[in-house]
Amino acid sequence: MTKEHINSILFFMLLSLGGLAFMFINPYINHHKFYIDSYTLMNSTPSLDAGSFESSNLLTLPITNFIKTMGVDVSRYAFSIDAPFHFTNIVYYFLFMLPIGLMWKFKPVKINLVTLIPLSVLFILFASFYAVPTKEIIPFYISMICVYLLIGRKHKTFLFIIILMFTIYGFVIGRYYFVLFMGIFTLHLLAKGNRKVIIIGYCSLLTIALFLFDTPAFQLLYKARATSIISITDSWIHLWFNDSSFIGFISNRITIFIRLLFPFNLLTSFKYLPFVIFQLIVTLLMFKGLKLRKTNFEVYICALVVWAFTIAQGIFEPDYGSYFRHKLTCFPFIYLLIYSYSKKDINISYSNKKIFTNYKENKNNSKFDPI
Repeated sequence: MTKEHINSILFFMLLSLGGLAFMFINPYINHHKFYIDSYTLMNSTPSLDAGSFESSNLLTLPITNFIKTMGVDVSRYAFSIDAPFHFTNIVYYFLFMLPIGLMWKFKPVKINLVTLIPLSVLFILFASFYAVPTKEIIPFYISMICVYLLIGRKHKTFLFIIILMFTIYGFVIGRYYFVLFMGIFTLHLLAKGNRKVIIIGYCSLLTIALFLFDTPAFQLLYKARATSIISITDSWIHLWFNDSSFIGFISNRITIFIRLLFPFNLLTSFKYLPFVIFQLIVTLLMFKGLKLRKTNFEVYICALVVWAFTIAQGIFEPDYGSYFRHKLTCFPFIYLLIYSYSKKDINISYSNKKIFTNYKENKNNSKFDPI
């Protein structure tokens, strides 16, 4: 075992233990209503015919039942910070960390300043989102399955599974932004870099939105921005335009999308600085990855997933806390973007000549299969 391999294992252990520690600290630094979604998830009536909490409760029922068999009264989750509360969170912590650990085994990240910051945020600070009962565990595992296929260079199977599973998930659970997420993802794949096709595709989506505006379907978007949480969050995303008009609605979503990619307004509070730096690095890696469609399929796909999902998030996200929590869906893809940077597949100083050289080396010396 090489020194580099040992250092990689030790760093993963440090990050994972940091996440575990933050899981215990989080109840004492966050608002008590932070755990309302977790409580609602475990205590909803399991059903595919109701809302997203009821549907997600059905899909996570084996986890909840296991927690119950260990003597935990889930109906009192978060009523007090006690052993059953921590045990419940630990179960979800390991359900997230074990597959990530397996991916780290195959794709260990080389540590430098650019990789250290986003990994620390992902593993440690994001523990407040993944080390609790959460609906995001289902799309997270869909992403993990897809990432393993991507790592294994099973590209056609990957594309079939990711489009099929996320589309079905969006319709069945009632989280329709996942359908939009896959629509944008598929649009870019079919366009194959043709900007005219991409522009026509986005214009078509705007036309559909125009016809659906003022219909009951659009009311779901307004419900997603529940104003009841304004009093308990200082990261609310305020709208800049009149949201009751179509032009105002579209203008708001475009500006929200930009603010999600570049969340400088969070700098009003020092505690959000790590998240701002994290997002700026991810945004940079995403844009760099989107340029590699012809030279590195895996990196391009990871960047495209983050791009498409962020657009979908820009439609409904009410605050930055929700934005980062929902980002758990992209956790595996963001990790691979960071890994790609550490392996110099993404380099912020790459020239076209260098990219072309890497492409030729990959094509001649590996199973590399550009799309």
